[in-house]
Amino acid sequence: MRPRDVIKNGHENFVVERFVLWLNGRTGRNYEVVGMPEPLDALKIAG
Repeated sequence: MRPRDVIKNGHENFVVERFVLWLNGRTGRNYEVVGMPEPLDALKIAG
């Protein structure tokens, strides 16, 4: 894996994790990410 890919994947994972935490806090639900396609055009969230 190229160094840029490591940084890109880490950033995408962080942003998705923060979004799900925000969404859970906002809705009172317990959503979780069950898949992230490449390229990251959509999220598959179960909840």
